[in-house]
This record gives sequence, structure tokens and C-alpha cells, in this order.
Amino acid sequence: MLTATEDSLFSIARCEAVDDHTTEAHVAIDASHPIFKGHFPGKPIMPGVIMVRIVKAIAERMIGSPLEMISARSIKFLAPVDPGITTELIFKTSAIKNEDGSVRINSEGSASGTIVMKLIAEFKPLR
Repeated sequence: MLTATEDSLFSIARCEAVDDHTTEAHVAIDASHPIFKGHFPGKPIMPGVIMVRIVKAIAERMIGSPLEMISARSIKFLAPVDPGITTELIFKTSAIKNEDGSVRINSEGSASGTIVMKLIAEFKPLR
């Protein structure tokens, strides 16, 4: 579940199924959140770890259970996200359950049509 800080930093405004394994989530960003004063002063950008946390939150919603990342095959940050310009990110995320109960997540985040992040990782349900 989201902590109070994460909940005020971003919110999943809309999450729609694309197919059986894929969703498209529209994520609102609060540009006034205090994290942007320190990352970086005068030139704020969305921390990469927060984008990973957004993907985790989307995957938890898709699976219906809290998740823990067990490995990351690839995490790429392709363009900075300036919260003063970008107030919404769109994540296309697929979740495939493996035979061992883990979940493979493949996600691509974009801002105004520009891909800003790609992630391929394995998660395990905590319940």
C-alpha cells in the first residue's frame, strides 16, 4: 500500500485494461510535493525510484496483492520528468504470473508521448 508521502506525491487517476495481461494507467503528479525541492533545487525532476514505485503500485492494483520486487532485469530512465511541465505520466504495464507464483512485470512510462522509463522485473506477492 502507499504511504502518506507517496500518496500525496502521485496518484493513479485512471487504470484501464488493454487486454488480459496489460493495463494503461494515468498517474497524476503533485508538482508541489516537497521531494521536488531537494531533487533538484531550482531544476526539479522526478526521482527514478519514485517511477519504480509507481510501477509497483500499478502492478499491485493489477494483481490485487502487495508485491515485493525480487529481481530487476532492466530499469532504464530515458528522459527526465520535470513536474513543472509534466503533471501526468502514462504507464502501459503487463503482468504475467509465473508457475512459481512470482509475477513478471514489463512497464513503459511516457510523458506527453515521450518514453521516459522502461522496466522489466520479477515481483512476488506478499500474501
